[in-house]
Amino acid sequence: MIFTRLLIFLIAVCASCVTVALLIGTSLPRYELAFASTIDGDFEIYRLDIGRGLIGAVTHNEVNDWLPAWSPDGKQIAFVSERDGNREIYTMDAGGQNVRRMTDDPANDFDPAWSPDGTDIAFTTERFGYTEIMLVNSKNGITRRLTHNDTMDIHPAWSPDGKQLVVASDYDERWNQELYLITTEGDYTRRLTFNPGSDVMPAWSPDGRTIIYISTRSTVALVALNLETNKLSVLINSLGDAFNYPNWSPDSRHIAFDRDYARINLLDSNCLSQPETCSNHIDQLFGKPNAHLYTAPRWRP
Repeated sequence: MIFTRLLIFLIAVCASCVTVALLIGTSLPRYELAFASTIDGDFEIYRLDIGRGLIGAVTHNEVNDWLPAWSPDGKQIAFVSERDGNREIYTMDAGGQNVRRMTDDPANDFDPAWSPDGTDIAFTTERFGYTEIMLVNSKNGITRRLTHNDTMDIHPAWSPDGKQLVVASDYDERWNQELYLITTEGDYTRRLTFNPGSDVMPAWSPDGRTIIYISTRSTVALVALNLETNKLSVLINSLGDAFNYPNWSPDSRHIAFDRDYARINLLDSNCLSQPETCSNHIDQLFGKPNAHLYTAPRWRP
């Protein structure tokens, strides 16, 4: 298990002094997570220093700010906000300063994903009547359309070398989203999954060999795909819960994800060698059902 001993930290967050219970153990990863939560009423971006048990709000608005994505140098966070009337992509310093609007369109933009070299932010947009993938340059704000399909393309995730992306798309079958590899020019090069249910929210392992994602098979499941062998491994079946936004830690040792938008969980990735044991290697970091919402955990590089 991740936690070898448990301590309860009651940590004050935000001006209204709301508290959350955080479980801290001696073998926790020494990394930070950004995530979105309704601790303060609406969705805001928070940062969690797991090793020290410190948590704090990064955004402070009366509208939703969520879906954080770290820049590769860990100095900035891209995120989605409704502060200007609809969902747009913004960036800010890690501490919440220097907020910059990156997209500006009447349609919604969301799902930001920073390229490994920091040049571009991929995102999903609704501005063409259906969802497509676009890029926005992180320096000059120039946007470029990446996919050109009369299909639903969502959840872009960059390969660690920055040469391609994986996206969820119903490219071959309407309303059934599968995972595809696409080039940085938007060309589809490889279909990865073949499933009667949808496969979404992909995330690359840091070594580029494995993609984890959420699959709606017999139940909602967290699945790993080995890109070298094409082997699929079901890591966790939900048993009624919804899993969302899996994300690898920089050292590959842990996978963070949210459960029912209500709890942040960590999975010890060592279980991938024996997938049938993964359900015994999950620990809840914080959150509880029917309380505040916690979603989209993202590790700081």
